Amino acid sequence: MFTMRFDFQDHDTADISSVNAALSGMRLSHLKVEDSDGYLAVCTSYDQDQRPAGTTYRYGFDHLSLACETEGDDLHTWQIDAQAYPKGELSGSDAFHDLWCRAHPDRVIRVLVQYGFDNADAFVVLYHERMNQR
Repeated sequence: MFTMRFDFQDHDTADISSVNAALSGMRLSHLKVEDSDGYLAVCTSYDQDQRPAGTTYRYGFDHLSLACETEGDDLHTWQIDAQAYPKGELSGSDAFHDLWCRAHPDRVIRVLVQYGFDNADAFVVLYHERMNQR
């Protein structure tokens, strides 16, 4: 087993892409989050009259440590995903799980963590490709 550590500066919007780029080059039997420090980014857009026109949410990482296991025959290319939704839009992690799985039928969620904020809920997923069933 080994640990991959990532530290991002100034709420780097490429955090998840950087982690996935590193993970894409290896085959692992297990992956878990050892330690993380994240944040919720809220962006409000305004119309031409300076009235709020919409709000988007993003969950990102300042720090992430992943425990990686390479032992065993069942090796996969793992990836991470993080999404955030306005508070109450989804009724918990089961609703997110179902939504995510419908959008990604070729992948399997192995870890799902929910973080609650005052105005949003964030979900972090560790997943890999679904093995072909015979």
